[in-house]
Amino acid sequence: MLPPGRGGDTFADDPFFAVCDIAGSAKSARVAALQKVPDWHHLACFRHCFVPFATCDRRKSSTFDNLAKVMEGFIQRLGLKRYSLYVMDYGAPVGFRLASQNPERVEALIVQNGNAYVEGLREFWDPIRKYWKDRTPENAQALAGFIAPDGVKWQYTHGVRNEQAISPDNWNVDLQHLTREGNAEIQLALFYDYQNNVPHYPAWQAYFREHQPPTLIVWGKNDYIFPAEGAYPYKRDLKHLEFHLLDTGHFALEEDGQIIAKYIRNFLTKRVASR
Repeated sequence: MLPPGRGGDTFADDPFFAVCDIAGSAKSARVAALQKVPDWHHLACFRHCFVPFATCDRRKSSTFDNLAKVMEGFIQRLGLKRYSLYVMDYGAPVGFRLASQNPERVEALIVQNGNAYVEGLREFWDPIRKYWKDRTPENAQALAGFIAPDGVKWQYTHGVRNEQAISPDNWNVDLQHLTREGNAEIQLALFYDYQNNVPHYPAWQAYFREHQPPTLIVWGKNDYIFPAEGAYPYKRDLKHLEFHLLDTGHFALEEDGQIIAKYIRNFLTKRVASR
């Protein structure tokens, strides 16, 4: 979502991408921009954990409605009028809020393991659903493992082809933020608030059907958190859909960043530049 030629680290060793960390984590809530080809396009990338990892007053942002307000303010600050959205994990309900509220801005969607259908909320979500129904310390304790060291590592390594190829920097950097004072409560608040995304699903699906944004699905099919059952329903509502299931896990970019970068570049060139 930065103008071409600006950004931070090189993304997935691909010379056509630059990324900038906006949330204080090297692997979270990044913003990507196509830097060289095509040089006409803004790509807003909403990934993973967002503001709860940043240095701002995180407690005020621990709902998805508030996260969307933060990102809307960021977009306004940059003065962006048109862009494509790359949404993943927690970024999906944030990005879909923005897209459905301002459909005229969105040139295309790129969805990577980001849910908008009840079919995608399977066994992983059972203890979280229990917490939704009964917000007790006992039910909260059952979720603690998800943000403990082994749980964070599992998110990066479960379902991958080669665990040795996944850098420990991923979970070690995340843990630097997850272990900060007060962050456990923030993560629990987001677990609890995720239930408020589900009633939005029909509206987001209606947005897909009415506005038909060109959409690229690049989905790690071995993901246990957002499994492939959540990817297929997009086919019901979107006519201009390019669909790829990848043999990897939740953080598909870790193993297949080069492949995904190629899909994105070709998709935007073909589906957006030609419009």
